[in-house]
Amino acid sequence: MEKRMRRWCCFAGGHRVARWSWPLPATLVMVLVAGCGGVRWDYDDGFGRKRAESEGKPLLLYFTDVMSTDHRNLQRAVFDNADVQREMAAAVNVMLSWQYGSPPRRYRIASPQVLIMCRPDGTEVDRFHAKPVPLPMDFIAWLLRARPAAAAPSPGR
Repeated sequence: MEKRMRRWCCFAGGHRVARWSWPLPATLVMVLVAGCGGVRWDYDDGFGRKRAESEGKPLLLYFTDVMSTDHRNLQRAVFDNADVQREMAAAVNVMLSWQYGSPPRRYRIASPQVLIMCRPDGTEVDRFHAKPVPLPMDFIAWLLRARPAAAAPSPGR
């Protein structure tokens, strides 16, 4: 029984590095599926755009470098704030790399930590540069200012 409940975690060419019991992966999967109560992020702009159109919500694109300290500081100082999370729930939030793929070229992104509020079809409405890391109330003020313009129909429709 003990042998079936233990699994080997193999890294570096099959060398046995660490052992863990089966409840750990199940817990990790539950946390990843349920989330930790924070901001819900999509990681594909096409999927995010389709979801924004189907739900009738504005699209918030966040171009970042997830390995940077600026991203971690913004996460802790702004995105972990309960008031910010409540305001961000009214939009479809998409986190994208600022360096790779077509979205950075489409929106002319030259540096990380840029947030763009868009209409559901992807039309840009407003930008917010989060470098240096803003106060949560400044970010909320931008969201409240940009969201109504993003909810309006696109010109020419």
